[in-house]
Amino acid sequence: MAKYTFPKFEKVVCVSEGLQGAIVNISQKIHTEVIYNPVHIEQEPAKRVDTIKKIIFVGNLTLNKGIHHLVRVLSQIPSEERPSLEVYGDGEMRSRLESFCRDTNIEMDVTFHGVTRDVYSALKEADVLVLPTYSEAFGLVLAEALKNGIPVITSDANYGPREILNINKRDIVEPYTSTASGLLLPAPDTKSDTVDLHQTELSPFEKILLEALTQKHRFLIDETLCNRFDTEVVLNQWQNLLTDNINHV
Repeated sequence: MAKYTFPKFEKVVCVSEGLQGAIVNISQKIHTEVIYNPVHIEQEPAKRVDTIKKIIFVGNLTLNKGIHHLVRVLSQIPSEERPSLEVYGDGEMRSRLESFCRDTNIEMDVTFHGVTRDVYSALKEADVLVLPTYSEAFGLVLAEALKNGIPVITSDANYGPREILNINKRDIVEPYTSTASGLLLPAPDTKSDTVDLHQTELSPFEKILLEALTQKHRFLIDETLCNRFDTEVVLNQWQNLLTDNINHV
């Protein structure tokens, strides 16, 4: 459908360069421009984090967001070393995740809050946001965390995470790429329609996530990284785009 309809538009606006590339691959006749989603808060002072003690996850509790990888990894960390996890969001996996936490005796360290309208307050209490996602169009919560001064640990999924952390593909290293603003892990293993939460052995991705969560890091966000997401910057881009198109009518 996009192959035939998108070329008819003067411009197709994409929320990430990765998404732009995917659309251009559909047809070279499609005219595109990238304008990021805005983050409607002022930049908060960066939090210096050396040891991860409190993790936050914000998103739908679905297979696509990879929340199951996170709780499985936490269950493998000894209780005296295990960081706490605050989960904000709801979805089809919630009851299974809660049952898994009880079965593995980590329910005291994992709190399911449901959906919140005040994600910014929740973010400020965390040491790091973890989003082990399979796919994104952009990954707005990553930008929101960085604007709140909170580093992120996320996966190199299409599209957005690598772009938000401003990591070039050629700079990616194994087992994960470390920056002052967070960690970029490889994309999770192939997603299936079902998942066995009680599978004994960790997947290759989960082993990398375990290492990332238990190592010491020196996070101190580069606050200029988030200038791209300022509301004023994004509004100016939209204004310029609309003005250019009106002038060409």
